[in-house]
Amino acid sequence: MAFRFPTGFALAYTGVLTVIPILISVLSMHGFSKESLTERLKGAE
Repeated sequence: MAFRFPTGFALAYTGVLTVIPILISVLSMHGFSKESLTERLKGAE
C-alpha cells in the first residue's frame, strides 16, 4: 500500500482558504461604501 497525496482535498482546502478572506474583504468594502467619508471619519473618533 503506497501513500497517495490527497490532491483533491488539498485543492479544495486551498480554494476555501483563498475564497473566504476574499469574500470577507468584498463584503466589508461593500458595507463601507454605503457610508459617506465624513460618517466613517466621525465613527473613528
